[in-house]
Parts: sequence; C-alpha cells; structure tokens
Amino acid sequence: MNNALYRAHRLLYVFFACLAAVVAIKGMGLCIPNLSIAVIHYFAAEGTRDGKYWGKILSRIIATIMLLGFPIGTVIGIYLLMQTGKKWESNILPRSEVMSALDRKQSWS
Repeated sequence: MNNALYRAHRLLYVFFACLAAVVAIKGMGLCIPNLSIAVIHYFAAEGTRDGKYWGKILSRIIATIMLLGFPIGTVIGIYLLMQTGKKWESNILPRSEVMSALDRKQSWS
C-alpha cells in the first residue's frame, strides 16, 4: 500500500467527478470524458489502497498520460511516477501466515 499515491488518486477522482457534475449542470457536453477519467482514478485508488500490482501498473499508465498535460498534468504525472517507484506493500497476507493463523484458531477451540 502506498498512502500518498492512494490519496493522490482519490483527490483526482473527486476533482474529475466534481468537474463532470459542473459540466453536466452547465450543459457543455463534456461530462462523459471527465466522468470516465474519474472512474479510472477511482479504480487506481482502490488498487493502490489494497496494494494490488495492477493498481501500480494503472497508476503508471495514468501518470505517463498525464505527462502530456503541460504544465499541471506534467507535475502531477511526475509525482505519481515518483510514488509508484517507492516501496510497494501489499495488504494481502501470504498464504503461510493465513494457514498458521487458522491453525492457531483451531487449536484454541
């Protein structure tokens, strides 16, 4: 799990969801692209929160695309790439730890 990356994707998810709502209210017709970007950031946030490998890959893809959005997107893209390069911890326990925990629980019964 990478908390900073999770928070960044969550912030971007909320930003694009709010942007999609404002665009929809104004009737500008660009609601769907903003909403789809928000959904992609939502899934990236969930993947990074759970420490999934696909969350890291999705974050790198998003960051690479954001590099094209000079100047703000470039800064955000660089930040996301820096965060994906840091140590990645999974919230999922290894099978051996799960099995030993189940064995201890059964021995208490």
